[in-house]
Amino acid sequence: MLYNLAYAQETRHQDLLLMQNAIRLVGFTVLFGVGMSALAISILCDDLTVYYKNKQDLILAEHELDNLRVLIATHDSLLTQLENDPNMLKRIAPAVLGTVEEDPNVIYPGADVDEYITAKLALREHNNTEPEIPPMPTWLTRCRDPRRRAGLFFSGAILVLISFTCFGLTHTRDARS
Repeated sequence: MLYNLAYAQETRHQDLLLMQNAIRLVGFTVLFGVGMSALAISILCDDLTVYYKNKQDLILAEHELDNLRVLIATHDSLLTQLENDPNMLKRIAPAVLGTVEEDPNVIYPGADVDEYITAKLALREHNNTEPEIPPMPTWLTRCRDPRRRAGLFFSGAILVLISFTCFGLTHTRDARS
């Protein structure tokens, strides 16, 4: 009976140590993870800013490249039309060059070159919609402030130190002797 009581106390003691170690592990993991994340964000803030800026520039460049592809396709179709119909050059030359030919058999529109240019710019503005550029995250814009960045760094360092001191390895009495 005495043996069973001693065994039960030893088992209970081991169960408490196991539970204590599990709580220490969870506390260490949470504090260390948050602390290291804060340290990493404060250190990599400039690189993250450059990354998001490059991402925005890439979206703009792709949009401009798509516009250039459309423009090239338009010019290619006009060139093929000019190759197939040589009289087309006679018809569009006065409008493009701004000269006026007085041919009695042709009815000319009442618009002048300035009105054509205005209409052309309006159509170009209508077709050139700006792409949807994702904004820089608000947490990153706040992190760029030097005071907040330093605060984030020091709070992360303190959390890492607390995780090591409070939840680090423990020494039992048996290991010391």
